[in-house]
Amino acid sequence: VSGIHDYLQMGGFATSTELDDREEYPLFARVVPSDTVKSTAVVKYLQQLDIKHLAIIHVNDSYGNGLADAIRHVVADVVQDVINIRQLPLDKKNESVPQVIQALKTSEYRYVYCILDNPKNYDELLIEAVRQGVAGTGKHVWLFDDTFLEALTGRHFERGSSLALAYQGAGQVALESLNVHDGFQPAESFARKMSRLRSPADSRYLNLLVDNATDGISENVFLSDVAHNPLYQSSALYYDATIALGLAACEAFAVHGLNFTGNEHHRSVLATSFEGASGPVQLNPQTASRDRSIAQFQLLNHIATDINTTHVEFKPFVTSRFANDEWKQIGDFTFNDGSTAVPLDLPHVKIEANQISKSVFGISLSLFCVSVALAI
Repeated sequence: VSGIHDYLQMGGFATSTELDDREEYPLFARVVPSDTVKSTAVVKYLQQLDIKHLAIIHVNDSYGNGLADAIRHVVADVVQDVINIRQLPLDKKNESVPQVIQALKTSEYRYVYCILDNPKNYDELLIEAVRQGVAGTGKHVWLFDDTFLEALTGRHFERGSSLALAYQGAGQVALESLNVHDGFQPAESFARKMSRLRSPADSRYLNLLVDNATDGISENVFLSDVAHNPLYQSSALYYDATIALGLAACEAFAVHGLNFTGNEHHRSVLATSFEGASGPVQLNPQTASRDRSIAQFQLLNHIATDINTTHVEFKPFVTSRFANDEWKQIGDFTFNDGSTAVPLDLPHVKIEANQISKSVFGISLSLFCVSVALAI
């Protein structure tokens, strides 16, 4: 609609590959890379581990289907590798959770990439996965999308519980510029002020202002560790989208005057670069998305740390960074079994030789010889 009315539209958190279509969305731009870039990071991580089998559990909507399809596209057309993918769509109400987990169990795939749009749904999914023996066993590797961080932030888990077992050693591929950009004063000031907001009253007020797809903002998100604060992450990107709009408008005004067109505004934003709350912002002129050369991803490893003798909390540790289409390891990744050894993507194949005993072989050979003699 904005394109029809000659208005530039800036996206802060929209990553769908469909938005790369410049003919369909001529006046759209965004300060995040498309799902193609993230999918490339996911696939190249699997390649690094020599994984050939991947189950994708995803919410059955445009977001989940789009990212799952993007991973398939990268496997087939970009890296051109043989990775067998099993897509397991999940209905929005989670009613199909038992069936989806049963399908995962039947497939025997041990690497799972999980794409959900609501952080509240992870618990139900993983509890069922533990019940059916495909999570928390030390044999399975669960990788998650951006929304997973909010599922753990500010929460404590009983030691040895299903969720504590399932979330241990989980991985997450996330845009690195979602973290607080050190040294950027507006971002640091924003982070400090956000960390002071902790009361339910503050949460209710912000819920009046924010259209939050996760059904409301919990006071749990107002933590001092704003670098991994879900509310800060999206806000930093929307902040940068707003700044990009403003800077581009100033440039278009300087060149074309007050009555500049949407196309002129769009061309200006494609040429705009600045140091934003989410890091360096620069758009690719061909895709109108954040340039993949500066859109770095990181691999987070979620590890349980003791709170007391009965409960643990999970902290994310950066173990690898993805830039210029390459992963660089900066630390060891600890898997669900507590080791750094890469688990198998399928169970060992059992070979049944079914060899006959020597006595039976001798009798059979004798009978064969007698049969041949009688035939002569």
